[in-house]
Amino acid sequence: MKKGISGVVATVLIILITVAAVTIIWAAVVPMIKEQMGFELIANLDIVTLKGYTLYDSAAGQLNVQVKRGADDADLVGIEFVFNSAGNSIKKISGDVPGVNQAIVYLLGNCFGALAPDLIKVAPIYGNGKTGIVTSQVEDIPDGTAVAGESLGSCVACSNNADCDAQAGACEINGICSGLGVCSFSQRACGPTDGCCPVGCTLVDDGDTDCPAVPCTDECSGETCVGSTYVDCVLGGDGCWDEELPVNCPFGCSGNVCDSPPAAPIACGDTLMAADNPNELTGDISTSGDCLTIGEDGVILDLKGYDITGASMSGIGILSNGRSSVVIKDSGDAGGDKGEIKFFLTAISLAGNSGTIVGSEIIGNDDGVKVAGNREGIKVDGGSGNMIYENEVIDNDAGGGVGTGIILSSTINNIVRSNTVRRNARYGISILSGTSGNRFQDNEFCDTDTLDDFYCDEIDNNEVDDGGNMGGSISSNCQFGLSVAPCSLDLTAGLVAHYKFEGNADDSATSGYPAYNGIVYDGAVIGGNYAGGPVGAGQALRLDGVNDYMEVSNYDEEVVNWAISFWIRTTDGGDYNGVVDIIDQSSGRNGVSLNSGEPYPVYNINNFDRWRPQLSPEEVTVTSGTWRHVAANYNIDGAKVYVDGGEVGLDSYQNLGPYAVNSILRIGRFATGSSYLNGDVDEVRIYARVLSQEEIDYLRANPDGL
Repeated sequence: MKKGISGVVATVLIILITVAAVTIIWAAVVPMIKEQMGFELIANLDIVTLKGYTLYDSAAGQLNVQVKRGADDADLVGIEFVFNSAGNSIKKISGDVPGVNQAIVYLLGNCFGALAPDLIKVAPIYGNGKTGIVTSQVEDIPDGTAVAGESLGSCVACSNNADCDAQAGACEINGICSGLGVCSFSQRACGPTDGCCPVGCTLVDDGDTDCPAVPCTDECSGETCVGSTYVDCVLGGDGCWDEELPVNCPFGCSGNVCDSPPAAPIACGDTLMAADNPNELTGDISTSGDCLTIGEDGVILDLKGYDITGASMSGIGILSNGRSSVVIKDSGDAGGDKGEIKFFLTAISLAGNSGTIVGSEIIGNDDGVKVAGNREGIKVDGGSGNMIYENEVIDNDAGGGVGTGIILSSTINNIVRSNTVRRNARYGISILSGTSGNRFQDNEFCDTDTLDDFYCDEIDNNEVDDGGNMGGSISSNCQFGLSVAPCSLDLTAGLVAHYKFEGNADDSATSGYPAYNGIVYDGAVIGGNYAGGPVGAGQALRLDGVNDYMEVSNYDEEVVNWAISFWIRTTDGGDYNGVVDIIDQSSGRNGVSLNSGEPYPVYNINNFDRWRPQLSPEEVTVTSGTWRHVAANYNIDGAKVYVDGGEVGLDSYQNLGPYAVNSILRIGRFATGSSYLNGDVDEVRIYARVLSQEEIDYLRANPDGL
């Protein structure tokens, strides 16, 4: 009985025969390829797109191409690049080639205008001078910012049709030639169609791709934007695109495109988005609740010197919840003045933020924010890696000794640097539980009236380099580095008016308020009498007690907290002698008067006076006939009066609100009555804030002030 070959054996035989055949054929074909192409191995070139180095920079007109070579032993001496754009192509050759398993970034400039190439091809050039097949190509070139690279040169630029005709082939790609499309250099495109016409035809669209029977002779200027108008070229009745249509753009134009309407001004209640960067205030804004919310990551908010004002220490000025890479700054207006975020429960609240900057992005930029008159200034609650740089955090006081400048709670790895932290009611900077790894550096403190400049609530691993500037409750877990120099007083902060009376009644304050120059009346005659002032203070205003006084009729400042400082020399023990009186439209008054020689504050609204509060058990008079220094503070807690630097009385009566705008300021005359001061007055300072004991002591020791 005969037996056939098994199926397994047959399969093996077929495979062996096939392998042998391929080997024989390959041995015959490879020499033919080598003889034909003249090289031994094929170079492995690939255009890299994943790392972002193959891109087109439309703004600069530059193209980057990154080419990587694989593992090969080819005799590679160059690379041929082919670039296509709008149906046109150019060719460039580079003799700079990457080594094995290396890559090179190439740079081609000034060839494509605003239109990116739509196809890039590369092919190897071998040592025998022959170019191999295309080994890699890419489409859809992304836009980006060009980087330096091996130069592929540039192209001869053609800025208009005449240039393209004149230079012809020298224009390496006609995609940058206006109106040419896919036509040659000696042709014109027929309007929006793809047909091409001889030289002499202007743009035309007669519905098909041929040229007009009669060449167009008129031309449309196509004038770009002038003012708010540009010229559009439209199809005329003669079949030529030569009719000029002026286009008026209500919001201006750029080139041949109308500008978009301007964004609505930012107002309280808005949610700010990164697409609108930079979000810039264009005027003061206010609210009785919360004001602005940061709506997404990457928002930039610039106050531009304008105020954000709340009411009654409630609400949040700026809320950023769970955002990152946010910038909140104030670059100031044209005059460089800063706005204020004021009268909120919390001025700026960063809840769970990371990488957020409040103030200057770079130390020394002077883009810090001014935060004043709130219960809490800047609060960082949760999150990490935030930077609080170069801000002015002052006078945050909600009454009753409540008010903190900067608060960090349950947050890590933040930097608080180069901030001015002054006169906050309770704490300058407060670190609460769950807070670690933070750095506090070069911050200025001058909070004489503050309970603690720096309060540390048993927190680990916070590094503080501000030891020389502060006092207060510092736990052993706050690590201190080197101290910096103590800060200096700033008696120009909040200074509304300053009268030196050096032969005139001009206001010498330069802290951003209007100049409230006074007029001195000597009876019915304008022009006051001047005498010697305190030691080193030059002249002073002399008042005869009959009808002399100084007046500013347009004193236009609405102030909640105030302070007044002056020098006085008198023996007048009469009643109701006004020294400094500010009278508003409702007959309310704020200021300092003398009664039987005793200084007392006056503060009221709607003619409900607090004219002579009981300030101390003992009467303190200033009628010695020698120069005496008097100061008075008023805020929501009431009033204090100081004579020669010492506090002589406190009145805890709380007023109902600020004095109104459009007031009258008088020195030497009691309100609207006929009681005048007999004596000399000098160095009158009026502040829109209270003065610290240290500041009062300085003004007493230095009659000229700072």
